[in-house]
Parts: sequence; structure tokens; C-alpha cells
Amino acid sequence: MQKEPVRNTDKKILAGVVAGLQETYAPHMNLTLLRVLLALSVLFIHPVSAVLVVGYLLLWVLMPTNERRYGMVR
Repeated sequence: MQKEPVRNTDKKILAGVVAGLQETYAPHMNLTLLRVLLALSVLFIHPVSAVLVVGYLLLWVLMPTNERRYGMVR
């Protein structure tokens, strides 16, 4: 059973979306590499960039944080 993705606020740079997705779906991959690949895709692959930005923003709003998941709301 796979756990649901949550935004990781401990490892965040912007919102923790990439860190949360990396923990859930690709824990063996380097987090910095994933962030660089996302940034390069947004900058240089123009047909995909709007989809990536909108998708990131939607995940930022819709994904729960790891604080809420474990009851550590500040």
C-alpha cells in the first residue's frame, strides 16, 4: 500500500511539493536533481512549462503538509 504524497515542509525550498513527491514516488532519486530537472523543464521546454507551473501551483494548494498529517500544526 502506497502512502499519499504530502508536502515536505522540512526539506522545502518553495512549497515542499517536489520534496513530497520525491519521498513518495522516487525516494532513491536525488532531490536536488529533481528540482533542477523541473526548473530546466519550465525554462526550456515551452509547450510543457505552463502545464508544469499550473500543476505545481495546484499541488501546492491541494497537497496536505507533513505537519497536518502528523498533527504538528504550528
